[in-house]
Amino acid sequence: MASLNPFLLIIVGAAVTFVSWMNPDMRPKFVLFFWIGIIMILWGVGKLAIGAIAKKNEKKKTAPQQQRPQHPRQQQARQNQQQQASQQQTWHHDKNDNFPNHQVTHQQQHFCPNCGKQKSPHHRFCPSCGYGV
Repeated sequence: MASLNPFLLIIVGAAVTFVSWMNPDMRPKFVLFFWIGIIMILWGVGKLAIGAIAKKNEKKKTAPQQQRPQHPRQQQARQNQQQQASQQQTWHHDKNDNFPNHQVTHQQQHFCPNCGKQKSPHHRFCPSCGYGV
């Protein structure tokens, strides 16, 4: 069964209450409708309040955001990146070399965190799986 919109309940309840209370000569005959309108208004306000409380509690549950477990491919990609960083070699030239004293580093290889495949550093998306990097 579809849930009724709380604002719709409040508006219809207010209209039923107003119309049933409007004519003083017919009031005794429409007392039941008056109370049905009041109940609809209270029902709509209650649904709004419960929805706001549920939304607030949902935000509290997701606020700490514990690190969720990674997919095995993501773990593999992270390990590959760590290995590449640890294996990256740096050379320093001495004054006796023909080159000026400067630092030379190898270009770091990049891996997709989703599927673990190697990609070029200029790619913004993985060419294998399309994951945005």
